[in-house]
Amino acid sequence: MNKITLVVVALIFALIPAGFSQSTEIVIVVSDNSADLAVAHALASKANTKAVIVVKWGEKLVTADITYEIKLAKPTKVIIIGGPVAVPQGIEEAIQNLGYSTTRAGGVDRFETAAIIADTFYGDFSKVAMALGTNAQSCAKAGEEAAKLGIPVLWYMPPEWTGEMEYKIPEVTEKMLKEHPVVNITITVNATVPAEIKTNLTAYGIPYMPVIVEEDLKTAAEEEIAKAEAEIASAEKAIEDAKTNVSDWTISTSETKLARAKKLLKDAKAAYEEGNYGRAYGEARGAYWMAKNVKSMLNYAVEGTWLMPGNWTMPYNWTMQGMEKWAMPHNWTMPEKWTRDWKSWMGGWGMP
Repeated sequence: MNKITLVVVALIFALIPAGFSQSTEIVIVVSDNSADLAVAHALASKANTKAVIVVKWGEKLVTADITYEIKLAKPTKVIIIGGPVAVPQGIEEAIQNLGYSTTRAGGVDRFETAAIIADTFYGDFSKVAMALGTNAQSCAKAGEEAAKLGIPVLWYMPPEWTGEMEYKIPEVTEKMLKEHPVVNITITVNATVPAEIKTNLTAYGIPYMPVIVEEDLKTAAEEEIAKAEAEIASAEKAIEDAKTNVSDWTISTSETKLARAKKLLKDAKAAYEEGNYGRAYGEARGAYWMAKNVKSMLNYAVEGTWLMPGNWTMPYNWTMQGMEKWAMPHNWTMPEKWTRDWKSWMGGWGMP
């Protein structure tokens, strides 16, 4: 996995500063950086959103499946987690060009990004989940704990990031712990809480509860690869089952996204064979969520509307009768000489 100056918009969620209106449909766009991804899924649980769209870290282009998934969700707000290095400006502009309002929450690094999300969307939180921000396994577990408890995620730094050869709670994290009434921390670790972090938290007067993550990273990678394989198989079945209920375009874009999930899984297996179990775990987790997004997109299509060229929408239960007319509600039908150009889905309708 790969690795933002505060770029949070001043009016970020002016209407919902510490929570989310149930009438507000949120879509979250995030890179496959393990730390940002964990923050995104915790936030998604709080926002009660089905749509977390994962893009490749640093990917500059918006693919058709991503734009289609956003359109299907019909969001009133798109939150972009991470700065323009993780999720480039071009992706944000493309989403805005689709007519959707965006809010970017990102800092100079993953530590500041997590702090910004906590401060912006969780109000006066009293509990947090914390982990080593560079360990994919611990990040994922912290995200799961945060989602379960409805609390924000914060990260601490490894020795190689501090320049001091010791674990450290960065200033942005420390600021959050001091400015908010934090009384309890759930900290996920591979073995034990580092002595330096224990000292820091004791000095802050904040009790903490360790949650031990699977210590054997090789085993954890194997389990995550198995989860990804199962989710991809499930997504394949979902695509097959949806073929009679959704448009060919939906199926095509779902298959494109599934192909990306399979590529991540292939990379995870390659990393595992090379003995890079941390990378294998992270890539497999990305594959898992990518496949999960496929099923989410199909659910939106079946439960909601078909998107047609020119932003036309058609309820999914309208049916095609032959090649000459459409059956519509209230017995509406198109003139028989109107035809659909099936060979170019984006080419529009042939009309008199």
